[in-house]
Amino acid sequence: SRHRYIILIGADSPLILADHLTETFEHLKSGVNFVLGPAYDGGFYLFGASIGIPTYVWKSVEYSNKTTKIQLMSQLQAISAVKEIEVIRDIDSKEDIFNLLQETESSKTSLLPCQTNIIRWMSLNIKKL
Repeated sequence: SRHRYIILIGADSPLILADHLTETFEHLKSGVNFVLGPAYDGGFYLFGASIGIPTYVWKSVEYSNKTTKIQLMSQLQAISAVKEIEVIRDIDSKEDIFNLLQETESSKTSLLPCQTNIIRWMSLNIKKL
């Protein structure tokens, strides 16, 4: 209630970019009430809002499954429109790490040095998992 906008990001989303945050903020400033950053696995890596959300909305969603984003969107759309931004990969399993490493090898996206370091670390340590 003290802030005009909120943006929550997933701690398991090493490919989130400042552009995702900027885009979300711009949507919220322009009058969009909800923004979701969908993840490839059916969840979401980012949530933005410019209005309050009833507690039952958060509690009605079954998290960490392939329908999480759909469930949350359904609840939010009953309140207001939801804008989706770019789909990216979050990390929930060893397979997600392999997929992320493959994507970053072929991607032309400019990553921050800390993101590059995390990806390098995952690449070096994946066999230990």
